[in-house]
Amino acid sequence: MTGTTHAVAADGIATIVGTGSVTVIGHSLGSALATYLTLDVAVKPGPRVTACLFASPRTGNAAWAAFFDTKVTSYQLYNYILDVVTHVPTLGYTTLSKTTVLEPKTANAHIRLDVFCNHHVICYCAMIDYAAAMAAPSLPGDIKYKLCITPAPMSKAAIGLADVIDDFGVGDDKALAMLNALHTISLAGA
Repeated sequence: MTGTTHAVAADGIATIVGTGSVTVIGHSLGSALATYLTLDVAVKPGPRVTACLFASPRTGNAAWAAFFDTKVTSYQLYNYILDVVTHVPTLGYTTLSKTTVLEPKTANAHIRLDVFCNHHVICYCAMIDYAAAMAAPSLPGDIKYKLCITPAPMSKAAIGLADVIDDFGVGDDKALAMLNALHTISLAGA
């Protein structure tokens, strides 16, 4: 076989799926990798590919994101405004155009203002659909993250911080510095 590992993976997926469809799913670094794989599969003839992505770092510049949108017409990307991972890297990188930014004031669950809680996929699921997330069977280690989640509205501090980040702009260096400082304080108090 020739080519890069990702091209070989995309070729294999295209072969197996044929003219069917496939959904690529990822969280965090897995979300970024799933974004690249989705594009690789989308440029292959045959399969229809969609993606469902959570907590993704930025995967390219504006031109790359526009190219992605021309090749992958159906995808969902959920990024929480208080999740530091979704704001990096900066300097020319951007999020995909169809990103749903989860906000404290509109989330279906309150997520404790904490570096781990703000990034965990279970917390993302609860913000999107609290009842379904709480009804899902637990996996080992899930219990501690379910303690991050309550059905109550988000705290005023979380809403205020999200509003400030909105004012700066998601991905702005000042917003990222604020999130880093908050999470450093959060970790020191843990």
